[in-house]
Amino acid sequence: MGIGQLFGITLPENFEQPFFSRNISELWRRWHITLGLWLKDYVFYPVLKSRMLKALGRGLRPRFGKDASRRIPTYVGMLILWSLIGLWHGASFNFIFGTGLLQFLYIFTGELFEPLFAKVRQLLHVNAESLGWRVFQSLRTTALMLVAWTFFNSKTFMDAVNMLGRLFALPSPSQVSAVFSSESLSGVNAGAFLALVAIAALLLFAIDLLRERGKSVFSLAFGHGPALGTLVIGAMLLCIVVFGAYGGGYDASNFIYFEF
Repeated sequence: MGIGQLFGITLPENFEQPFFSRNISELWRRWHITLGLWLKDYVFYPVLKSRMLKALGRGLRPRFGKDASRRIPTYVGMLILWSLIGLWHGASFNFIFGTGLLQFLYIFTGELFEPLFAKVRQLLHVNAESLGWRVFQSLRTTALMLVAWTFFNSKTFMDAVNMLGRLFALPSPSQVSAVFSSESLSGVNAGAFLALVAIAALLLFAIDLLRERGKSVFSLAFGHGPALGTLVIGAMLLCIVVFGAYGGGYDASNFIYFEF
């Protein structure tokens, strides 16, 4: 998008603070927006209008009613769509499951059990519009996606399963020492590494929070005179130097999206 603006071309937003989403369906409306719109127009809608799903809907209506005849073909279309999304990420089961079938299960079970969840919220007197509940929903959505990304970032399905299983096992002292060794943390000591991670996380959170509230980060940074703009550019260049090619053993080809 930045390169496009250099040439006077405004590209559409592709991500809109997805981890502020209240549920998985909303997250995928904010994540890979252009891909999602393309798949909806050229895969999902054509599948729903196909003869097979129309016939399925007509066959279900006399026995199960109008609502089921609409929902079940829609869920079948969603299953086909999410299977293709998983396959688009990689032709192995960990991709098909983590970025495909698991996302379908999240959305399907969320919609299926929403009436039950609504009753529980009412029983507990939960204010669905309160800040605390919204934060809980965002944290829940993030936790579910971190499980999915474990499959995305693993070489095999069983590697992801084993990794998730180890989350519930206490590490040995030698494992803790290995994790916080200087070589395993981009060539810096553990304290400096964790400080950099904390600063980066806070910066990203602050920027996303501003954008979520409708503020233009670009206007805030460069709309108050050349002094502030120069300071921001200097800070960005420093971040590129620090977070770019940093530490021993750096290899740009290790970047995960180079695999696709």
